[in-house]
Amino acid sequence: MIKTDKALKVNAINSKNKNMLELEYAILDIDISDRWISLINKNNDLKRTLRYNYRRILTDLEVEEKFQDFKNNILYINDHYDRKLTDIISLDFLHGNQDILNDLHEEYEIYGDRLAELVNDRYFDDPMKSVFFNPIWPGIRQNKILHEGFLLLNEQIHNFEAIFRSYGNNKRFLCTCLFDFMPSGIHENLKPEDFMLFSPESQWGWAYLGYNTLGKHWGSACHDNDIEAVKRKAIRPQQRFAAETYLNFNLNSGGYSTRVKLYKWWLKNNFSEIHDPNMRLNEFCLGFIPIAKFTGYKINNLNWTTIDEKTNQEEWNASVWSLFDTIDSVEIITR
Repeated sequence: MIKTDKALKVNAINSKNKNMLELEYAILDIDISDRWISLINKNNDLKRTLRYNYRRILTDLEVEEKFQDFKNNILYINDHYDRKLTDIISLDFLHGNQDILNDLHEEYEIYGDRLAELVNDRYFDDPMKSVFFNPIWPGIRQNKILHEGFLLLNEQIHNFEAIFRSYGNNKRFLCTCLFDFMPSGIHENLKPEDFMLFSPESQWGWAYLGYNTLGKHWGSACHDNDIEAVKRKAIRPQQRFAAETYLNFNLNSGGYSTRVKLYKWWLKNNFSEIHDPNMRLNEFCLGFIPIAKFTGYKINNLNWTTIDEKTNQEEWNASVWSLFDTIDSVEIITR
C-alpha cells in the first residue's frame, strides 16, 4: 500500500527565528501517486515558485492582524477593479455576518471566469479593439498585482471561515497547509477510476490532492452553508489535479460527520428539488483524494521523531506545527 522507494519531504521554517522543521510522508502506492510525483518533480525542475497557505494556532493579536490584511486587500481590489466587493468593516461585524464570506467567494469565482474568458479571447493582444475594454479593468495589460490580490482573497476567505468555525470549539484553530507552485497551469485530468478514491473524512497527518478547481465542491458549500451556490448551480466537482497538496492536522472528528452533515443540510434545504441526488461519482466528489501519510519529523536537523498512534495530536499541533509559519521547500526524495 505504501511506496518503498519514494517519500514526500516538506521543509518548514519559522520566519522570525529561522528554526527549521522537516516532515516526511509515506506515499500511497497507487497510479495517481505516480502522476502527482511527476507533477511535483516537473515544477521543481522548472524552478517554479512555491505558494502556500500555512494555518496554525493563532493569538488574538495575530487574528486581528490577519483581519486588517484581509480588509486592506479588499480595499486594494475595489480601487483597481470594475466591480465593488463588500467591505468587511470589523472582525466582530464579519463574525456576525458570515454570509459576506460566501458573497466574496462568489466575486472571486466571477473574477476567475471573466479572466479566463478574456485570456481565451486573446483580449490582451489588442485590448483597445475588444468589446470588453474598460480602462479600470481589464485595462490595457493584465494587472498582475490585482490577480495576486484575488488569489490572496480566496485564501483569506477560507482562513476566516476556519477561524470562525474554531470560535465555537474552544478556539482549537485549524492546523493545515495548502501548497502549490506558481505560475499554475501544470495539471492532469482525473481518470474515471480516480473518483473511487475520494474520501469525505480528512484524517490527522494525511496529505490530500488539492481541489485545483475554481469554485466550491459539495463539502465546502455545506461547511460554509452556501445555499446560494447550490441554488445557482455553481457547485463545481473536482475534475483535475496538480502538484497542489493539502496537509491536514485538524483533529479527527470521528465517525461519518461530513457525510451526515451534508445529508442533513441537503434535506433541510430541499436540494433534491433543484439537484438530482442520483449523481455519478465524478459529479459528487465528496472530500479529497488521500495521497500520503505523515510518518515523522525533526527540528533543526536534530533527532528524528516517529509519528504513530501514540502521538498526542493536539499537543503536536501546539508545540511543533504552530511554532512555524513558512513552507520553504517541497520535494520527492528517493530512499
